[in-house]
Amino acid sequence: MAGFDGYFGPQLTEEDLEEFRLSPYGRKMQRPNSIDLHRIPVAQQHTALPSPKEDDDTVQRYVGIGVGLATLITENLLSHPFVVLRRQCQVNHNSKKFHLVPITLVPVIIHLHQRQGITTLWKGIGSVLVVRGMTLAIEDLLSKVSSLPKEVSWNQDSYKTICQHVLLKCITLIIITPFYSASLVETVQSDIASEKPGVFDVFREGIYRLVSFGSPQKGRMLPVWTLVTPTVLHGLCKYFASSIVKHVSSNIMHINYRHNFQKKGAFPKDYLNSNVLQEIEVSSQLVSLVAAEVLFYPLETILHRLHLQGTRTIIDNLDNGYAVTPILTSYEGTTDCYDTTVAQEGSLGLFKGFGALIVQFTVHYAVLKLTRFVLTQVSVLLKSSAPPPPLPHHPAAPWSDLRQYLIAIVIVFCFQDVVLLLAAMVLGHTMFRTHVFKAGFVRILLDRFKFAIIFTLLYLAITIVYQIVILSTRWFKTMDHVWPTGFTVLFVAHRIIAILYYYYYKRAALRLSDARYYDEEWVKHSFAH
Repeated sequence: MAGFDGYFGPQLTEEDLEEFRLSPYGRKMQRPNSIDLHRIPVAQQHTALPSPKEDDDTVQRYVGIGVGLATLITENLLSHPFVVLRRQCQVNHNSKKFHLVPITLVPVIIHLHQRQGITTLWKGIGSVLVVRGMTLAIEDLLSKVSSLPKEVSWNQDSYKTICQHVLLKCITLIIITPFYSASLVETVQSDIASEKPGVFDVFREGIYRLVSFGSPQKGRMLPVWTLVTPTVLHGLCKYFASSIVKHVSSNIMHINYRHNFQKKGAFPKDYLNSNVLQEIEVSSQLVSLVAAEVLFYPLETILHRLHLQGTRTIIDNLDNGYAVTPILTSYEGTTDCYDTTVAQEGSLGLFKGFGALIVQFTVHYAVLKLTRFVLTQVSVLLKSSAPPPPLPHHPAAPWSDLRQYLIAIVIVFCFQDVVLLLAAMVLGHTMFRTHVFKAGFVRILLDRFKFAIIFTLLYLAITIVYQIVILSTRWFKTMDHVWPTGFTVLFVAHRIIAILYYYYYKRAALRLSDARYYDEEWVKHSFAH
């Protein structure tokens, strides 16, 4: 083969081959020249590292998840005390103070806490969550067993589809109406003048009023069929207003983002990426919620007064925060309630408790801003850290995965702390609801449940310390096996305290479920001496 002579070393002639074949030992053949492998160029393989833009998108996605979680917790849990204050102001037709601004509620809240404890503003939270869950469940069930759509697009779907969607909302509101009445009673009734509602009381009262849907009026309580119309009207008006405001505010924010990029002179194709869209979604949802609550606040006041009429409910008197007052009204319907309220209390009577609504959305906005600020600072800290050198036992671990891991751990730690804090609040709430506490025997409760209280607070504290140590120790050494002696001791102590915490917490929960703690006569005979 021409061109390959000598390529594989010196070639043997026919005489050499014959000599090699006839020789008894054979002539040592000359091996080809060795090839220097170091001189052969080898293509270097580079690990595809994520670009800074991909890292930013990943971080912003986790920031959006955290903000969404904070929104959910704020709407359903943190805003409940202000809902209680607002509803108590709305249904009290004899109150002299309207509480239109938040500052007038401060002394009232202080007096309520001094007289009834810190749990007085959390009453009825279980029934409120039950009603919200029932609303979602009924909508989902009706959409599955019928052709009624659960969600629609106002710009793309036909009028028939939209009407079917509205019909689904109406049916859901009609079914929920009696349960909403029962939940409202549990939310506004005074703790010191009413019996503690049971877990299933909202179902029992709601089913009772639902069964007597077409029954005639008994006493001052209005029949359910008279409450359906204002309830459905209120729900649909808030839904339509919220949808319209959300759509308009979302479009305005889109235009604002586009205008800001045009000012900078750069207009990328993906200026509205998933992170920006998520931020616009959260902001527009908050704006729509505020607008709907403010616009239909007077209608909500009338609706709550109609629902509460004839239920023999005694509420806290928010003029001073010390006394209680019964709700005794005799409205004949929605129009009569409106005329009577305006005639006796003036137009501002429809806005009683508006200061609580202001505080509610101020706290909501502050929580969202604080959550976004904290998560953004965490992302800045992650981006400022240099990636560690690759280790042999982890050859394919891109730095973006480590960042995702760290952010996920931070979110899990925050969620764990919130759950532990809620567990501590539930334990305290249960203790404050006992007649032993209401009778003033606080020392007895502290003595009997001291270990549960101590280990609950201790476990919460050591969990936070343990999380801080983990993040500070392994922040820049995520792939290393970092187990210093102090961290090992803290880990063992945390696990031991966890066992004691769960034991004493469950033991306290079982002991507090004893009916004697809620029996006034037993408390008098046992602790009066």
